[in-house]
Amino acid sequence: MAGVPHQDVSQKIASEFSEIHINGAQLRRYVYKETQVTKQELAIELRKMCDTNKDDEPTMIRLFGVKYADEIKSCKASYKDYIELSGIDRGISYQAEIGKGVQLAKYVKLK
Repeated sequence: MAGVPHQDVSQKIASEFSEIHINGAQLRRYVYKETQVTKQELAIELRKMCDTNKDDEPTMIRLFGVKYADEIKSCKASYKDYIELSGIDRGISYQAEIGKGVQLAKYVKLK
């Protein structure tokens, strides 16, 4: 993963927003950059998430799938690619955990 600039993926995805107020409700409209998140950047984010909680890597991998489901789908890389690039390769079961997270994303809202 040498040569990949370290950047918070969340900041890259939603870089700007504008606020509007309608009947007292505050709404934010996000403006997305046209640059696409690469599979290398997502793998770095996966590694960071797993490093924060070594005792429960499978949960962090699922959370990665939930949090970045749209970006994972748009990169068109395999789940195996993310696991291998992140350096946390523990076999096919970890690939399945990303898939579980991506599937849960349509039902889960992050705090």
